[in-house]
Amino acid sequence: MRVYSSLMFFVVATAYAQTTAGLMGIVRDSSGAVVPEARVTARNVATNLTYHTQTAETGSYRLPLLPPGQYEVT
Repeated sequence: MRVYSSLMFFVVATAYAQTTAGLMGIVRDSSGAVVPEARVTARNVATNLTYHTQTAETGSYRLPLLPPGQYEVT
C-alpha cells in the first residue's frame, strides 16, 4: 500500500532566540482515505537523527520541537 503524507512545516522562535521546528500533516493511502495509527518517521538529513510518532484516528500527526533542518518523512 502506498501512503502519502501532507506536510506543513513550521518554525517557532522564542524570546531568547532559541529556534525549534516542527512537522505536521495527514497520512493518506492511494485512494485518499486517512490512515489512522500509522507510524511516521522524520529523519534529519544532515544529522541522520530520527524522530517518530503515530497518526491519530483522523490520520493527522505532529512532531513538535525538532531541530531546524531538512527532513525526510516516511
